[in-house]
Amino acid sequence: VEYMTCLSQEIGNFIRNITRFYFDFHWKQEGVIGCVINDPLAVAYCIDHSLCKGFSAYTTVETAGISLGQTVVDTYDFWKKEKNSHILTETDPYRFMTFFITHVQMRQMYDMFCDKLWWKTLANVFGCQKMKKYL
Repeated sequence: VEYMTCLSQEIGNFIRNITRFYFDFHWKQEGVIGCVINDPLAVAYCIDHSLCKGFSAYTTVETAGISLGQTVVDTYDFWKKEKNSHILTETDPYRFMTFFITHVQMRQMYDMFCDKLWWKTLANVFGCQKMKKYL
C-alpha cells in the first residue's frame, strides 16, 4: 500500500481505506501482516488464467441444517454431478501483485492523460492562452 501511495497518493489512500479492516482482521486473527484481496484477484484471473491454478468440481450452497449458507465442494466427484465451478487453490502472489500494481498505475496514467487531453480540448475550443501554458 505504501508503494502505491508513492505512485499516487489518491489511489494509495483509497486502497488503504478499503483494505484497512482486512489488514486489522488478519493481524488480530492470524498474526499476518497484509490481507487477501479476493475481488482484484478474481478480476485478474479472468484476464490472465495463468495467475492461478485449481480444479473443476460440482459446488452447491447448503440451504438447511448445521452448515446453512456454507459452500460445499465435491472435491473427489463423489456425487458424480456435472462440474459447475472452478475452485482456485494456488496463486503466484508476486505475479499477481505486479499485475495489480501495474494495472492500477496504468489506470492512473490513463486518467491523467484523459484529464490533460480534456483540458487541452477546452483550451483549443475556447482559445484560452492562460490555460494552454499549463498543458
